[in-house]
Amino acid sequence: MQRTTPTDEALLIDSQHRALFDQLRRVATVYGRGGAAAATGELAEFDRLIRVHFREEEELLGRLSYPDLDAHRVEHDTFLSELQRDQSDELDPASLAFLRGWLVNHTMGCDRLYDQWLSDRAAKSQQPGGTSSGAGGSAGGATPAQLAATRRLRRA
Repeated sequence: MQRTTPTDEALLIDSQHRALFDQLRRVATVYGRGGAAAATGELAEFDRLIRVHFREEEELLGRLSYPDLDAHRVEHDTFLSELQRDQSDELDPASLAFLRGWLVNHTMGCDRLYDQWLSDRAAKSQQPGGTSSGAGGSAGGATPAQLAATRRLRRA
């Protein structure tokens, strides 16, 4: 696998965040049209996407030695417990509001903390005398997935 800069990896995580919000909107739309039973498949897809996202985000943060990774994992685990409960109970407007609220608060809170940490880390490695993380790479060496994520972000 090609190594990338933290900024490139943060762009990939950002694109996953967008996909999660899109999927949660689909859950709400289907729920609004057909109720809880109709939204079961969309909620299961949201569950699948968020588990993949959490795993990849935690792997990234682990590779980069993010100092607050343990607390971040606890946030993820707590959310997954709530999501599992929502899947076992009947989905309702309060559950949808919780899922959306948590996702907004988490991405704008906890995830922004590591995003800032990544930016600070990248800036330090670019300074004269700064240490590089060894995670070389540049826009010229970006993978197709990274380029696609960047294009999606620019269009948004």
